[in-house]
Amino acid sequence: MKVINQYITTFLSSYRLLENIDKPFKGLKPYIFVETRNQALHKVVPDYLYKEIEDSLFEENIDKNIIKFFDELSKMIFIRDNKFYIYEENFEEWQEVITRVSPLMIISYYIYKNDIKEYLEFENSLLPVLYNKRLEYLFQNYNIVDLHIHLNGTTEFDTVWQDILKRPKPIFADYQKGFKKSNVKEIYYELGIFEIDKFILNISSIREFRQGFKVNTIQDEINFFI
Repeated sequence: MKVINQYITTFLSSYRLLENIDKPFKGLKPYIFVETRNQALHKVVPDYLYKEIEDSLFEENIDKNIIKFFDELSKMIFIRDNKFYIYEENFEEWQEVITRVSPLMIISYYIYKNDIKEYLEFENSLLPVLYNKRLEYLFQNYNIVDLHIHLNGTTEFDTVWQDILKRPKPIFADYQKGFKKSNVKEIYYELGIFEIDKFILNISSIREFRQGFKVNTIQDEINFFI
């Protein structure tokens, strides 16, 4: 992933930053730097390059940062035949971005920015795919079947979030049960989550806030982000 998008996705997805979001922005910048550097896929990039990009990237106004960053990420998206696609040259970058930021948030910003009045329907997935003429030809003219699917990795985050909104108690119970296992606990630690009860309390607060806007479907989710 490009270093600039590493910063953007860290800023939009870091649990540590969420916990400290009430601090002045100058106090948050060290968190952003360390989180970005530690999560970087390319460890050979020297620190001074991160610092140079950081200085040119961030404004003191957090709201402006959020809008600017979603604007940057949404440039990878376009619409064709009433479907969302990713530009082929951006697809590898996109695949890395959406491991850290919900694609629905980026799609919602694209809808907002382009003043799209009628939202496009999503069939089986919220993930736009790349547009490639040869692939499209194969899909339309041949019966292509995927014979190799990892079922444990096919549930998208935004679908899981809808479950949390509707059925929080059993899901939170699973979180607490999983946290007792050392291998699962390591994953939480990687995300900066060291106290599972505090984490669940934060999610519960967010859920309660969202429920006040009657966010019960994917379409509601898009409306909420816009």
